[in-house]
Amino acid sequence: VTAWSDVLRSKFAGAPLKNIAIALEHSTPRLGECVITASGIEGSLIYAWSAPIRETINQHGAATILIDLLPNKPVDKVAAALAKPRGSRS
Repeated sequence: VTAWSDVLRSKFAGAPLKNIAIALEHSTPRLGECVITASGIEGSLIYAWSAPIRETINQHGAATILIDLLPNKPVDKVAAALAKPRGSRS
């Protein structure tokens, strides 16, 4: 369960996350999609990771999931785009 903010939950619950990558720390990311829910994320990409996530939690008491929303874009390009003034762009 994730403690989303009220704003995120009200605006984005049910929204798909397409063409993303998810990985556990120190693992190779998998590409796919999932859906934001009121209490977390779910979908085929999460289900593909369910066994390794469960094993990690059993071994370490917690698991950190890394989500890359733009896996096909180099980090420097994302950083440059975020550094520009947004103006009328949301």
